[in-house]
Amino acid sequence: MQTTRPLALPLDTPGRSVQLNDLTTAMEAIIGRHGSRRVLLAALGVLLTGRKRKLRQIPAAELSAHLRRDIGLGPAQTAPPLVELMR
Repeated sequence: MQTTRPLALPLDTPGRSVQLNDLTTAMEAIIGRHGSRRVLLAALGVLLTGRKRKLRQIPAAELSAHLRRDIGLGPAQTAPPLVELMR
């Protein structure tokens, strides 16, 4: 029976290129820990779903008044004084 060794690969070390042996060792460790079926299904799932699109953040100034109120923001503009409305 093959013994598994802990995965300790500094793959993101600056100035170090990733070698094929590092990737093979990493995949063997992942398959050893999680099983080949689970790793294959996870890889297929990532390939089939594609990349997630980064959602654009809407500036608070573009939100309508009821959305601003729903998330706890104050009004975008304060109401004009009552005296100006009566003119």
